[in-house]
Amino acid sequence: MLAGSLFATAINMRSASTALGGEAGVTLVDKLHVVTLLTILLAATMCVVSRILFDSKAKPALVKKLNYTAFTLAVLTFVLANIILIGLAAA
Repeated sequence: MLAGSLFATAINMRSASTALGGEAGVTLVDKLHVVTLLTILLAATMCVVSRILFDSKAKPALVKKLNYTAFTLAVLTFVLANIILIGLAAA
């Protein structure tokens, strides 16, 4: 699922660049795509960490709590980053 998300984001980023034209600088759309890519990277990292913890016989409750905490932080960070980037572009 993460590989598909990464692929879709990369294709969308390329399509947006083509549709908007090639500018020399980084556009708002590029910044939003980078935030999305970083969120996908965080999710992939958490998958690896969860797997390592699971294989090392960590308590399932600990792994579950870590996953929920990381998910919450990722969603909040993603939403706040988008709000900030769009707010700065509107100003």
